[in-house]
Amino acid sequence: MEWVLALALVGCGGSDDDGVQRCDAPDQVEYDCEPVANGAPGCVGGPRDWPSGVAVDPDKTFPVGCRAKLTSCSTYTHALEVSCFGNTPPNWTTPAL
Repeated sequence: MEWVLALALVGCGGSDDDGVQRCDAPDQVEYDCEPVANGAPGCVGGPRDWPSGVAVDPDKTFPVGCRAKLTSCSTYTHALEVSCFGNTPPNWTTPAL
């Protein structure tokens, strides 16, 4: 049983061969959608990047359901991600885990 657990931990690591943790965050915010026409329903402006708090793409509107990968990590290996959620008005939120 201990061998299986050790193998699982080694196989799922988020580090390079040197053992240093790596973050997969992009250099700029990345979207899984295209902006829609201004005035269309959706999130006006991109999300606030973390930790800077700076709003990105303020002149664009993104459809509800669009996801964005931010430029920083929530863990050692995964970039922070937010989704355009259909509140009134729609806004960027962190997906439920």
